[in-house]
Amino acid sequence: MPRDTERAAPADPAVPSRGAPATDRPPAEIPASAAVAAALCDQAEVILTTMPGVADGTDTEALHDLRVAVRRARALLKLAGDVLPEPLVLPAAAELRRLGAATTPVRDLDVLLVRLGELAPRLRAATPADLTEFTTHVRRQRNSAHRAMMRELRGNHFTEFVESWRTELAAVAAGDRAGTSDITLKTLADTRIPRIGKKVRRRARAITGSAADTEIHRLRKRGKELRYLLEFCAPVTRPRKALRELRKLQNVLGDYQDAVVQRRALPELTEQLLSTATASAATVLAVGESAGLLAADQRHTRGKLAHAVHRFLRPRSIRRFASVTT
Repeated sequence: MPRDTERAAPADPAVPSRGAPATDRPPAEIPASAAVAAALCDQAEVILTTMPGVADGTDTEALHDLRVAVRRARALLKLAGDVLPEPLVLPAAAELRRLGAATTPVRDLDVLLVRLGELAPRLRAATPADLTEFTTHVRRQRNSAHRAMMRELRGNHFTEFVESWRTELAAVAAGDRAGTSDITLKTLADTRIPRIGKKVRRRARAITGSAADTEIHRLRKRGKELRYLLEFCAPVTRPRKALRELRKLQNVLGDYQDAVVQRRALPELTEQLLSTATASAATVLAVGESAGLLAADQRHTRGKLAHAVHRFLRPRSIRRFASVTT
């Protein structure tokens, strides 16, 4: 599947993560600082565990899992990081942002390669074989982007930073280091989920038939943040129905964003291939037909988006979000 999908992974602070001792407290009474630190420990562990596969260059799922962990950690730092000691927040947010940016080109090309494999059987004027030369070129560009990514990661010592960050987070999760707030996880959920949900709905209402691609992408990013917050707060809330509503919208937004990125990439990649003076006319025609198929898919998804936004904003959906914390 081309879309950068991810498995649901609600954090459960009642089941301590690496470095956090077991607790007899009910989830609602767990300090928010300990819960946030434990969840971030888990994401740091995923980043460290997947790094060897990312470095290998052939494990696309390792890169995907690393990027999901980075997104979850960044969202939690943004939405609840104020309960942690400041030295654990701002430097980590900057490092994770760089890590996300460094891995984006490789992941985009991975997704494009999958998409080209899906488009090939749909070609009519061209044949699937006519796309082979272009696909080979994209794969070479992907390998080049991977080498550049690894130079960036090694040069900035990401692994060492994440290991140190994880150790410090574990101390907060275990209660050996104080956070900046005494609020419980339940209080955090009750105050922040409604506020973030309201912001996402406001962005959704702004998505009209003429909305720019950038606005649609912003809605997608804010929706992901809300999803991660709902999953994190799951032990003290009732998010199942709200998550179902949100995922329906996110699926359409993800398909649309993939099409935007891929349509933008095809001309540049084609120019690169033509500059080598090896591209055949059949290859160029096949890429052109593929671009047309992507454009048609994007128009179709744009039509589905209006329906998805309408469903997300209907009264029943809003009531489901209101019931999460009640």
